[in-house]
Amino acid sequence: SIFTILGWALSALAVGGLFILAANLPTNGYELRFEDSLSALQANSLSKAAEDLGLNLALWKEDSETVTTDLGRSSAAQRISVYGSPTLCFPAPGAGQWDGCAVSAGLADALFGSREVTGLELTVKGEKRCVTGVVEGKECFLICPDVTASDAGYTAASLEIENGNNPRGTIQNLLQ
Repeated sequence: SIFTILGWALSALAVGGLFILAANLPTNGYELRFEDSLSALQANSLSKAAEDLGLNLALWKEDSETVTTDLGRSSAAQRISVYGSPTLCFPAPGAGQWDGCAVSAGLADALFGSREVTGLELTVKGEKRCVTGVVEGKECFLICPDVTASDAGYTAASLEIENGNNPRGTIQNLLQ
């Protein structure tokens, strides 16, 4: 019976922690980091629950890549693959362009020696990507829409309320 009581106490603490977390959320949404990457089934369930609750959701994962240009210049970079609403993760022009990507200022400087790179092309994992914008950052990274979403592996999410007057309550419902 001690284990039953201990189990209920831990459950109560976990639920209480979710309520405290939801009470401390920003008014329009926030970022989540997952300890373990999400499976495709988990990602789909989270996306469906967010849609039902009126949330914009973007799931993302990071991988190290070598990025090259047609001029033969290359650089190591973090590739952030976004599934869902890419505008939540970066405010770059052309965020909905599936064969596009946004690059950091650091990566633009490393590859092109300039930050005026919109419209130029990169090759990432054998795929051509058109640069749609430049975001701040000294680190070398690029943000690309994830069109496959089949292998999951997402380690983070961005959430934003689409409509409604109770963002904390809405996100609290999603967490439950």
